[in-house]
Amino acid sequence: MPEPARQKPSQFQRSTPLGTVAAPGTYGRTDAGAPGVIFRERRDIALASVVCHRKRQEALSQALTESFGLDLPGPGRSATAGDLSLLFAGLDRWTAVSEGEDGPALLHRLAEALGDTAGLADQSHGLCVIEMRGPRILDVLAKGTAADMHPDAFPVGASIATGINHLAVHLWRQDEACVRITLLRSFARDLFEFLATMSLEYGYGVES
Repeated sequence: MPEPARQKPSQFQRSTPLGTVAAPGTYGRTDAGAPGVIFRERRDIALASVVCHRKRQEALSQALTESFGLDLPGPGRSATAGDLSLLFAGLDRWTAVSEGEDGPALLHRLAEALGDTAGLADQSHGLCVIEMRGPRILDVLAKGTAADMHPDAFPVGASIATGINHLAVHLWRQDEACVRITLLRSFARDLFEFLATMSLEYGYGVES
């Protein structure tokens, strides 16, 4: 099945919810070489919720495979094909993630491919994505969440909904040295300040 045509980019640009708290630079411990954690807000990522309609999971799975080459990931997992990823987000619910396009374009692409198998909603402007890279990211996350951050329990590809410092977040371990955190924009500043404080002993950097 050919890939659906992409919609033109939206004229609306996403603003940062982090304000001046995430100023580019290096902070905390400086005698251990490179920072242990690098933070970056990802405003170039589009997100959409995908909620399977009742008794349509088999049809949804088939549509994803035919249109995108994606398998429907089970609990705690994610799946990636090309520029599109799907993160498990709960019973019959997933989050679609795409780089290099905006929310309306992603929504249009999904709607054409999935038809009436699922309900879709653009979440790009309602959520904030904070990317953490570096050798100490799991150590920092373990300070604020009850989820097991051991690499065996949180391997590459893991996708879990949990809490950090009483804030509801979604964690996605994209690769060995990268975790992306998704949460409501209104709580992003509180989360960043907590994670930055927890990273001081390892040293941390902020990228623009």
